Amino acid sequence: MNSGGTAADDPTVPATDAAPPSGASHSEPEPLLSVRGLEVVYDDVILALRGVDIDVDRGKVIALLGANGAGKTTLLRAVSGLRSFNHAKVRAGTVCFEGVDTTHSSTPSLVRAGLAQVMEGRRIFAELTVDENLRTGATTRKNRADVKATYDWVLSLFPKLAERRHSTAGYLSGGEQQMVAIGRALMAGPKLLLLDEPSLGLAPLIVQQIRDIIAQINGAGTSVLLVEQNAVMALSIAHYGYVIENGAIVRSGTGEALRNDSDIQEFYLGTGEQGRASFRELKLQYRAARNGESA
Repeated sequence: MNSGGTAADDPTVPATDAAPPSGASHSEPEPLLSVRGLEVVYDDVILALRGVDIDVDRGKVIALLGANGAGKTTLLRAVSGLRSFNHAKVRAGTVCFEGVDTTHSSTPSLVRAGLAQVMEGRRIFAELTVDENLRTGATTRKNRADVKATYDWVLSLFPKLAERRHSTAGYLSGGEQQMVAIGRALMAGPKLLLLDEPSLGLAPLIVQQIRDIIAQINGAGTSVLLVEQNAVMALSIAHYGYVIENGAIVRSGTGEALRNDSDIQEFYLGTGEQGRASFRELKLQYRAARNGESA
C-alpha cells in the first residue's frame, strides 16, 4: 500500500484509505484483484486474451503458468495499465482493483492506488546507482518516514544491495539486478505486486533466493501475482494458480492441487509418467484426451 500517495487525480482507481462499501459481505471478502471476461487484441487484429477470469485474494500468492506466447505478459500489462505496449487494447471484459473498475485506468494512478509491476527483463536504470534506482520507486509517496521505513526494509530483504547500494546498477549480476527491480517496485508500497518471470535467466541458487524473497514479501502482507514458466518454483509458494494457453485459462486450482495434477506434471514439471516428452507432444495428447480420442 502506498501510504503517502493518493488516487484523487483519477476517480477510476480506489483511494488508498477508502472504507469498505456499506452492506459489503464480511463472510466472503472481495478479491483484491478481479479480472472478468477479459479480451485483449493487438493492432485490432490479433486476439491475445480470450475471456480470461482470474482473482487475486488479499494476502495470497497467485501463480499464472504458461508457455511463451500464451498471454501471461499481456494479462499483466492489461492489469497494470501498460496496454500501449505493442498497441494492445482491451476489447471486452473488466479489471477491478479493490472493487473499483480500473480497466482503463492509467499506470501512474494504479501505482498510487497500490499496484506495482516488475517487468520481464528487469528494466532497471543501468546508469544509476542501486540507491538511486530504489528511490525512483518511491516518487509517488510523500511521507518521508514511510519511505525511509520501506527503504530500510528493502535493504533488509536484499543484504547484497545494502552492500552495493552505491554501485552502478548496470554492473551488477543478473540476480542482483533482479533484486534491484523487485526492491524498486516495493518502494512504491504496493498492496499488489505483479512479477513477470522473475527467475528468467538466473542460476538455480539465485532462483531459490528469489523464491524465498517472494515468500517473505507475501508474509509481510503484500499480495503477489506471479507469472512464471518455472512451475516448480511458482507452485512451491502459490496459494492458488491458473494455467493459460493460447490466451485462455485452461486449468486452475490450489498450488498443491496443481503440483499433484498429472497433466501439470507432464506439461510443466517434467515428472509425470511420460517423462520428458516434448511440450508439443504433450499438448496433442492432452487435447486428444480432452476430446475423448485415443492418444
